[in-house]
Amino acid sequence: MRDATLDNRVGRLTEKSLNFPTSAQAALRVLDAVNDPECAISNAARLVQLEPMLAAKAVAMSNTVAYNRSGRIVTSVQDALQLIGLQTLKMLAVNVAMGQMSASTGAAQRPIAKQLWDHSMQVGAIAYVLSRQTMSHLADAAIFAGTVHELSGFYLLTLWPESANGDIADIVATLLRPQGGNADTERDPPAHPLAEQFGRPLLTAMRIPTPIIEAVQSTWYENLSLPAETLGDTLMLADVLAPVRSPFEGTLLMGKPVDRLLLDQFVGKEALDAVLEESQETIDSLVNALRS
Repeated sequence: MRDATLDNRVGRLTEKSLNFPTSAQAALRVLDAVNDPECAISNAARLVQLEPMLAAKAVAMSNTVAYNRSGRIVTSVQDALQLIGLQTLKMLAVNVAMGQMSASTGAAQRPIAKQLWDHSMQVGAIAYVLSRQTMSHLADAAIFAGTVHELSGFYLLTLWPESANGDIADIVATLLRPQGGNADTERDPPAHPLAEQFGRPLLTAMRIPTPIIEAVQSTWYENLSLPAETLGDTLMLADVLAPVRSPFEGTLLMGKPVDRLLLDQFVGKEALDAVLEESQETIDSLVNALRS
């Protein structure tokens, strides 16, 4: 049975009038324009040039080891978009919006926001590298899914009371607890992962493409399967491998726990470690561009 009080609270948090920071809304306007199938690279470049943060990220991404094989330094937005493509531009627009959510948090929450940011950027970069090995056509989707897989955490931080103290799990539970609810009901965990109830409306509101949403959803209720054969598997594997852990790991915001034991027992783990070691320059390059 679904928890009606929790559903009510989630419903209030995910209404159409989501309270995104103004600068995040600017990134969403770019997303809306780029989502038009008739939007050309030249038109997208003109829009991006009006948003300095997004323009800087696009140029930085086009100069990474992953996207710039020639080594020629890219300085213009249009040249950058020619290299990275509109799918990656969409990811960067969401990245800017997430950064603004993080920046809008109070001083007490900034260490949590930074940890979540570092975790998300690492998962995106690692997912890109892993997908290049077996499903290269999904590499752009993999980095997109990795960077946004905990979007709900960034949004939740914008609702975090400045005065809140204590364990993260308790604060998350309090934030998602309806006022005036029954005490016994409040202590009961939700029948479904909260990420599923809270995350999908947020991903949809942020114009995340459906295949990306479906990959993120898999982290909420599916088991990690090795070797990774789907975008969801790749995302879950990247999440396991990310050196910085999510601050929300083990809280009501998350779905299934990370299965590290399966990875330790994976017969191809040595080959996987070798791939990551060989790709460290690419991973570092991507993470730095995403953080820019």
